[in-house]
Amino acid sequence: MDRLKKQKGLVIILLVISLVLNGCNEKEIDDLTGKVISKGKDVVDYFDSFASNESVRYEAKVDTAIKISEMVKKFNLQEMDLKKVQSHDEYKKMIDNLNLMIQIINSKAGTNIKILSKEIGAYNTFMLEVKRYSPLIDNYNFLIKYSYELNPSDEESVNILLTKTVGFAVEAVLIFGGVFYQAAFVATGTFANAFGLTKLASLCGPCVSTVMSSMHWVIRNGIIEKVSEYSEKGVSSII
Repeated sequence: MDRLKKQKGLVIILLVISLVLNGCNEKEIDDLTGKVISKGKDVVDYFDSFASNESVRYEAKVDTAIKISEMVKKFNLQEMDLKKVQSHDEYKKMIDNLNLMIQIINSKAGTNIKILSKEIGAYNTFMLEVKRYSPLIDNYNFLIKYSYELNPSDEESVNILLTKTVGFAVEAVLIFGGVFYQAAFVATGTFANAFGLTKLASLCGPCVSTVMSSMHWVIRNGIIEKVSEYSEKGVSSII
């Protein structure tokens, strides 16, 4: 029972942190959470400590980047050339690498990306829509590159790695999640929730906003109503 309470508390904490990062005031947070945070003093105290302590959030962000980087190095993952995937066997090797990266991100960044299929049907679809995979592989390759180059003492290096993690996660969900997003997202929190990026948004809101601001995937999927709203001043897209 205590464990369940802690898990619920953590979900609430991450939700509220995401709302705070998106500029919600106290009343808006209460309305969206049903004032549930007021029912647990320990949860509120922990949230206050986390949200108000920039060093705690920064340490958690760096720790997440380090864990992803260490796992990439542990499994010796390397960049891939999409043009070389010309057979089912080569496709399966590519998917094995992508699935390993997905497992790393799911375990270290709190996402829930689905494992990709290696079946012949998936391969046939891939051969018909190979260009659709290009952004995913690009983000994968950048994620590999910045994992090996990570400098934990450099916040820009950490942010780049986490931004590429977000980009890879978004592309994987769009291509393999079975859902085509046709609605515009007006806040980082909404975007993060839709793509299972709540933890990453709580640790590095600008990392998620940078991916949103690129909008190349949005245009591909017909979400063009509010493109200008997603540009974040001072954050250049690196996707």
